[in-house]
Amino acid sequence: MPRIPHPDPMKRCEKCLERLHRRRYNGVLEDMGHFLLRHYCNRACMAVAMEGRIKSPTAHNSRRQSAKAKKPQCERCGKAGKLHVHHKDENPLNNAPANFQTLCVSCHRLSHSPNASKTTGQRVACLHCFKPARQRGLCWTHLTRFKRYGDPLLRKIKHGSTWILSRMEE
Repeated sequence: MPRIPHPDPMKRCEKCLERLHRRRYNGVLEDMGHFLLRHYCNRACMAVAMEGRIKSPTAHNSRRQSAKAKKPQCERCGKAGKLHVHHKDENPLNNAPANFQTLCVSCHRLSHSPNASKTTGQRVACLHCFKPARQRGLCWTHLTRFKRYGDPLLRKIKHGSTWILSRMEE
């Protein structure tokens, strides 16, 4: 026995108000999910309806505009090798020419690495043990303790059959 398709829900084109019907693609009826997502009867209605809308800026447009703003050398160190365009406020949608800065690869990496030393490029040392810092000036061990216990010097030690938090001395 052949299946009888459900009747189309009552839907109208947002532009011309014509009733929408499910389409057939290669003899197969359009999926109900796709039909419910459609707002227009055809591409012409959609084009007329979208004509007045303002497009928001995208990262793709940002790349195009930033390529035009690229200078021949790094603005910090003067190298002329591989150059990147950096957004000073770190907002990729702010494409004002004053927001662009041409940087070499190493200067660009340093501008996005708050834990790197500005002179050597290496990570700064942990405030407690002199290992390379990950975040907040803390190494991985002290950062984990800070997140778990609220203090980078607290650690859990076994005292008999129970665990207690003890502050380690520097």
